[in-house]
Amino acid sequence: MLDNMVVPLENGDVDVTMLKDAVELINGRFETEASGNVTLETVHKIGQSGVTFISSGALTHSVKALDISLKIDTELALEVGRRTKRA
Repeated sequence: MLDNMVVPLENGDVDVTMLKDAVELINGRFETEASGNVTLETVHKIGQSGVTFISSGALTHSVKALDISLKIDTELALEVGRRTKRA
């Protein structure tokens, strides 16, 4: 896990030098995964560093929660259950 080895730049780009150096040091002996500062805009450049995998929390960071409830009419459920047993 090569975490936070991608340095964000002020212009929105990223510096992947540290990541590339780590991949070269590992030299194919292990699979590598880049994470941290990964966005849809930077994923291509990070992929060019030679890592095996890329993970990104950006896909879930801005997702809004969805509150769902399930209300059951217990009397109706019991009636349906009774009818089902007779059939």
